[in-house]
Amino acid sequence: MTSSNSDSKNGSSNDGKKGKGGASTEIMPGFAPLPREKHESARVWCYRVLLRNIVHLNLPPGSCLLESEVRQRLDVSRTPVREALMQLAQEGFVTIVPQKGTYVTRIDMKQVLELRYIRGCVESKTAAEAARRMTPELEKRFAKCLSLQRIFTPRF
Repeated sequence: MTSSNSDSKNGSSNDGKKGKGGASTEIMPGFAPLPREKHESARVWCYRVLLRNIVHLNLPPGSCLLESEVRQRLDVSRTPVREALMQLAQEGFVTIVPQKGTYVTRIDMKQVLELRYIRGCVESKTAAEAARRMTPELEKRFAKCLSLQRIFTPRF
């Protein structure tokens, strides 16, 4: 394997594309690949890498996803990338526009507010039901879970 292939697998490929004034014209500048699991298929790995980059806003809403650039960065063939993009489209993370391109789906604030309201309703009902069923043993387990959350929750 050549050095350039190794670099593209690690996401550190620099193809030397420069725009005016020497600035990079890279389409997906924040894209960060993940290590591939031992027995993970190329399709599953592509999906996992793309989803993580979308969720972590390395690929922001509205950004263009070039299949060719994803293939190059991950050093995989066309099929796993296409299959991963189709799955992401089915789940609403990307929008595929025929003859135009694939784009990270924009965040719909109306939907965010609706889901936030639904979550609040479900959580309050769940908390009320948990309180109704609370026993001394469950209270101890609950306290232990809360203390573990405090330990492992990052502070920002």
